[in-house]
Amino acid sequence: MSARLHWCGPDDEEDVVARTFGMTKHGDFPVEQLVRHATLRFQRGFAHQAMRLIEDSDAFTLAAVPAGLLIRGENEEALVGPLDILRQVHGEDLRVAPARARHLFIDGRWCEPIMQVRAHVQPEHLSAVRQDFLALGATLLDIDCLADGWVMRAEAPLRDLLGYGARLRRLAGGEASHCIWLDRYAPLQPPPLGRAA
Repeated sequence: MSARLHWCGPDDEEDVVARTFGMTKHGDFPVEQLVRHATLRFQRGFAHQAMRLIEDSDAFTLAAVPAGLLIRGENEEALVGPLDILRQVHGEDLRVAPARARHLFIDGRWCEPIMQVRAHVQPEHLSAVRQDFLALGATLLDIDCLADGWVMRAEAPLRDLLGYGARLRRLAGGEASHCIWLDRYAPLQPPPLGRAA
């Protein structure tokens, strides 16, 4: 998952264009994904056409950038709806880059999104999901017993949580649910040894 980490600077063309074309409304959306069309020469034209197919939402925002359509969302799940619409229209011609965490330059430092994650699991999966949280380097905040299972809450950098929904489904045999949301941006820390970006 660390390969999805996106190092960008203030001169990153996509970021400059996105700020120019109205993405500042949701400037703190922590995850983004670039979508391109395989057979079209002008990706910005494809992006403008794609934007007309997708209704506005508070969960994501769209921008036409030179490289294609840039989708930014409040979490990975927010990207699914627009991507599904584009796949229905463009099929195999659609090229979707992996989701990546956005880094922001705040008060002279690069900062990364720190996310809160809540997982609702059945008792038989509690130990495996807890161990997985710890293996991801997440900080476990609390565990509550409910009538219909257990709820665990943790926090971790988004770079460690990309793809977590699929990971949780595999661990819990499809019997778990989760939600992830942005808590804050924190100064970017170097990855632990063995997990270089």
